[in-house]
Amino acid sequence: MEDTLKTVLRETGEQLSSSEACGKARLKGRLSAEKLLYPTRDRVHEILYAPEALSAKLPEQTLYGYLRSSNDDNLSAVAFSYLGTDITYKTLFCQIERVARSLRAAGIGRGDFVSVVLPGIPEAFYVVYACSMIGAVANMIDPRYPAQGIAHQVHQVGSRFVIGLTTVSPLLVPLYEEGVTVVAVSPSESLDLPSKLTFAVKALAGRVSLPKRPAEAALFKSWCDFLAAGESVAAVADCYVRDTPVAALSTGGTTGMPKKVLLSNDNINAAVFQAARCGLTLDRSQSWYDIMPPFIAYGLADGLHLPLVIGMKVYLVPDPKGIDLAEEMLRLRPNHMAGAPDHWLSLADSEKLEGIDLSFLLDPILGGDGVSLAQETRINDFLASHGCAHRLRVGYGMTECCGGASVAGANESVVLQSVGYSFPQQLIAAFERRADGSAGSELPYVPADVSEPIPEEYIGEICFSGPSVMLGYFDNPEETSHALRVHDDGRTWLHSGDAGYLKLPKGEIHITGRYKDFIVRHDGFKIPPQEIEAVVYQCDEVEVCKAVGIPDRDRPQGELVKVFFKVKAGKSPAGKDVTVAERIRTLCEERLPAYKLPCAYEELDEFPKTSIGKIDLKALRKTEG
Repeated sequence: MEDTLKTVLRETGEQLSSSEACGKARLKGRLSAEKLLYPTRDRVHEILYAPEALSAKLPEQTLYGYLRSSNDDNLSAVAFSYLGTDITYKTLFCQIERVARSLRAAGIGRGDFVSVVLPGIPEAFYVVYACSMIGAVANMIDPRYPAQGIAHQVHQVGSRFVIGLTTVSPLLVPLYEEGVTVVAVSPSESLDLPSKLTFAVKALAGRVSLPKRPAEAALFKSWCDFLAAGESVAAVADCYVRDTPVAALSTGGTTGMPKKVLLSNDNINAAVFQAARCGLTLDRSQSWYDIMPPFIAYGLADGLHLPLVIGMKVYLVPDPKGIDLAEEMLRLRPNHMAGAPDHWLSLADSEKLEGIDLSFLLDPILGGDGVSLAQETRINDFLASHGCAHRLRVGYGMTECCGGASVAGANESVVLQSVGYSFPQQLIAAFERRADGSAGSELPYVPADVSEPIPEEYIGEICFSGPSVMLGYFDNPEETSHALRVHDDGRTWLHSGDAGYLKLPKGEIHITGRYKDFIVRHDGFKIPPQEIEAVVYQCDEVEVCKAVGIPDRDRPQGELVKVFFKVKAGKSPAGKDVTVAERIRTLCEERLPAYKLPCAYEELDEFPKTSIGKIDLKALRKTEG
């Protein structure tokens, strides 16, 4: 039956491409006589993909090996366009190999962690690819963290080698004093002389402000000295070992502090290989605007490795907050951008783009967070009214599966409020979620003739199985076993914590809520409330606390963090003139990056409770910020 059904679905898919209405009618008629269909057995999403995408052998190479073999005939093309300086693929490869030799000279070998505290500048990517060559692991850290947050993530993996931006040098001094080797990288390292002169002129005219080099940077090894140390080292052979980690990326979890997700060369390459075959309009003659940072999987895999493997020109954005995105679109005219909801909404709201032809945009990709129906419609209307023939490509994934695992790759496949379709060789399914959080039976596709609201029996926890699923969390077997579970079908499934369903005729995925109640900012960054609470509980006066997301009044598509707390009986503030709220605020400012800081702190005599005695989070969210 399975082979016959797949033939029916594939034939129907061919009809869909030529006559959508006729194809849907035929599919509905054929399926009405069949049993319920299931994602793991029937895989209806496969009708969207070419046979090659479904059966092709995935790359068995390092990140660098895959990048290099994809571009051996593309050496003169521009790989990076960085603040006016073009870097060719030939130069990119030379720089990666120089960094690999320099890491060797510094004593870095297979399995060692190199902590990378850099934004989206060329050096960040040289280091990642160089780590893949020598078998080291790039421990990616958000440079916006305070000193304690950076130190925690360096210590977490036992890293003794840090490469950081000069502007964050003061935050790295405590690590240097511990004996950790620190290399300081200026954001201007890769700029050619004309670009440097252009910025100097703009700075003198007051049009731009150049970052000052902190005095602390003098304590550390410079990037030039780091590279010079590798000149005497013999060429490094690119050495691939299957299922070994190449990147460690932070995520939130139930323990309250960020965990390190270990991703292998195989994981990231598989995700990129499949994304390139999902119907997106990708060609090496095109350009890509890389606005997502390299310390998140969405930015590292989808925002950078994907367009580079294709052979595109990638515009690097070192400071997404410091640019006017509408002006960038007008000036650079990129063909592709994978952004968060806030990026696309800012373009839709920009007066600078009124009457501007945006037909150069081929794949407007959205990830990082969902959008409401009104927002998705507004963005699509904006694109259509500005000459863009392509609708918003909404995707879905998580750090633990390299960022993206599904997307709607073509206009005819876009379904409003869905997050697309499983990648060709990836399985995505919904499973019954039992009261204790364990997985029950796989849930079937929602039949095409079932309309909203979708019955609860079709809604379960969205899970992933396939080659892009992580190796595990670093040194955290308990959390790993909670996230990665072997089901009755013998497959290992990654549990997302998200609720949703898959629907016929083509298996589009819909997310209906979150079992793990992350707070989602306007720019798509997810903040685990437990991380905030872990810091608040370091205040001795606090008995109970909860961090919740409340509406961001300035940016309605996002949330802000608000902390509620109860003071222990008989406890008074540590200082005579300092309130408990002020103590908590100080702790948060010392231990959290600015974008995770709560917007308000409110003391409660008692927390609201549900009928079964649990703290009522819904009631807390209704409290005014």
